[in-house]
Amino acid sequence: MNIQEGCHAIGSLLSNARMQQEAGAYAALADKLSLLQVAAREHFQATGGKQMASLIRKLEKNEPLTSDDRNMIRSWMVGDAEAYLHYENNFADWMQELGRLTEEISQLGRATLSTQETLQLQALCRDAVRTAWDIYHYLEHKERVDRFQEIEALKDADDRRTLINLLKRKMDSADT
Repeated sequence: MNIQEGCHAIGSLLSNARMQQEAGAYAALADKLSLLQVAAREHFQATGGKQMASLIRKLEKNEPLTSDDRNMIRSWMVGDAEAYLHYENNFADWMQELGRLTEEISQLGRATLSTQETLQLQALCRDAVRTAWDIYHYLEHKERVDRFQEIEALKDADDRRTLINLLKRKMDSADT
């Protein structure tokens, strides 16, 4: 997928989905967004691959890294996670919403449920599951950045070897 064309297509797909107000239109938007995300990842890997190979050789030879080298390694390893954490602004809302939902679920557990209350419980659980997964994905990215910071300082040969192995796997991987 051409990134520029994909970016432009998103706006019209969203407009179409808003007009239709049908699940299929939003599924089409989500599919296109997924393809665009993959195209962005592949573009990032293609444009930085040669530089990363050079940095891996530098690490293997135990050569000192410049500030630009370290920034490139950081971008390669956790740049996508840092960007997600920067742009995601609903975490506090999710935490509050999950608290509200679980409180309502807990209250329903105090009595024998009517048919309507059983349906209410299903709806609350569905919303709580979605919200819990949003929180999970946010924290997963945050923890990935935190783990990288532990080895980023390259305090010893083990950190350097770990970083080399991670970079090599990242270069060979289809995922970021």
